[in-house]
Amino acid sequence: MTAPMSIPLLRELAAADSIIDTVAYIDQLEIVFYPKLPGYLYRELRRLNGSAPFPRRRNNAQKLPPRMRAGSVWVLMQPTAAALSYLDKNTHYSYGQTSVRPIFSVARVDIAVDFITRSKRHAGLAGSLLENCFLQKFHGARRTNSVAATVYTSINKTTRNVTMYSDRPSKTGLGPCAHLELRFFSVGTCQRVGLNNLRRLASGINAMTLLEDQSRLGFMDDAGFGRFVESRARELKKAIGHTPGGNNSVLYSSARLVDTMHD
Repeated sequence: MTAPMSIPLLRELAAADSIIDTVAYIDQLEIVFYPKLPGYLYRELRRLNGSAPFPRRRNNAQKLPPRMRAGSVWVLMQPTAAALSYLDKNTHYSYGQTSVRPIFSVARVDIAVDFITRSKRHAGLAGSLLENCFLQKFHGARRTNSVAATVYTSINKTTRNVTMYSDRPSKTGLGPCAHLELRFFSVGTCQRVGLNNLRRLASGINAMTLLEDQSRLGFMDDAGFGRFVESRARELKKAIGHTPGGNNSVLYSSARLVDTMHD
């Protein structure tokens, strides 16, 4: 028999019905130019994007390859399709007909997915559902971190992170939303995920494919949590039991935890 869901979880699931639209877009694009951003590219990007790209100081999260560490990193906020298409057509310096050299590489991409809701209250409930049930694949042993009303899936510098909040309206101007942002750092990570393909990015973000590849929703009822705790307690009991001079108090506590769950 399946354990009943909690009332808060039922409220959060019901909030999914109040999502009236879903929109995905690139919130931030970082490009490393080597050795520097050409003037003609800067001027054209500023014209096509409506805002000028700005330089960013390199940090360890970008993990630039050695040949790029002397380059300069530039940020383009919410790049338009026209700006992305222009970058795609100007990826190399040309030297005659036989020699070409790359101008830049994509070093970071932030993909935003806004779940537009009917009200701020519904946005909060949808955001709570994401915070409680969203799981990043291949996450490892990293811990989540909260700063004010924003939740991050990692507190350390990493090549992948996720940001979630629901206290601000969508940057698209469509109203209240639960905001989910997939952040990919480093040249290698962007290449592996396929986010260095600017032509594909210019044609639009396939948010569902990216979410299915990078994440999943996980629900744990009371019975599932009980099985999880029991398995961990048994593992601990077995490990300490085979360790010379093991901590008897910890062994006793784990054994009592297993026994109590069967009482």
